Amino acid sequence: MKAWLESPGTDGADICDAYTHGLASQGRLEEAQLLLEAWQTGFPEDPKPHVKRARIGEYALQQDAAEEEYRRALAKQPSYAPAIYSLARLLLERKRPEEALELFQLCHKVSPDTAAAAQIGEARSLVMLGNSDDAREILQQVEDYQPQQVVVAFQRLGFQPDGDPAAFELGKLDSANGDFAAALPRLRRAVSANPHDLDARYALAIALRGQGEQAEAEKEFEYVKTVRQELAKTENLRTSLGTDPTDNEARFQVAMIYLKYQSPKLGIFWLQSVLAQDPRHWGAHDALATYYENNAARSPSFAELARRHRGLANEILAVPSESTSVVVP
Repeated sequence: MKAWLESPGTDGADICDAYTHGLASQGRLEEAQLLLEAWQTGFPEDPKPHVKRARIGEYALQQDAAEEEYRRALAKQPSYAPAIYSLARLLLERKRPEEALELFQLCHKVSPDTAAAAQIGEARSLVMLGNSDDAREILQQVEDYQPQQVVVAFQRLGFQPDGDPAAFELGKLDSANGDFAAALPRLRRAVSANPHDLDARYALAIALRGQGEQAEAEKEFEYVKTVRQELAKTENLRTSLGTDPTDNEARFQVAMIYLKYQSPKLGIFWLQSVLAQDPRHWGAHDALATYYENNAARSPSFAELARRHRGLANEILAVPSESTSVVVP
């Protein structure tokens, strides 16, 4: 591996991309960072390693570092759509809609096949800027796209669509205008597409209440309240990890909260980071096995992952060692 990194060849960037993705998805962040450094040294004009490093930074909640890396990527290739979109998305999250809007529009211009994703970002920026009419016009265009067009647009930028974003944004606009009858079917679609989206569920609760469906509305309000209380626990846990990154049980608790209440993808990322520190952590293997077992129909690879993690969990229980962590979630 060392010799290859010193002379990676013409396909080295693609290989680095694949290896980095694999390492990061397993929570092996130190190794991923070393590979990114080698990638950057071997291919100094390539913006991708900066984008990869920024994505890792976002997962680790290091927004300043992530923004800097996205800007470094764009300094190397100003028309690189994944970096443009990712920076715009981060800036919008950081409540800087004017800057975000310009970048989403640029993404749309330089990469027309990503129009659906860029337009959703444009609309969200416009809503934050108080321009709901233009936002609605854009979202109605997205709503007319075929679902696969939306999926492809996000995938070309390195993302998966988060539920049904056009339905969610239009449903919120409908509610804001007092048109709860129009909002309800859109918000139900959004929640069905992503049950972990608390904003969508809260918006649905408001629309339900507006339509007089009080019992269902209260159920949604209570769910959102419960989940937010659980997610609030991660703040202290992440603070603890900032002081002591080796606190693997705090890492495991964060992983389980994310897996259950916020984002399976984020939860899996944190579980893999647990295993990166302790490959014999029974709780992490058990949680991963359970997740993949419950979702085996979604992907052929999930069944294999379920078997692998269940086998390791059973092996750890059968042959415990001093380093084994057996914590029932």
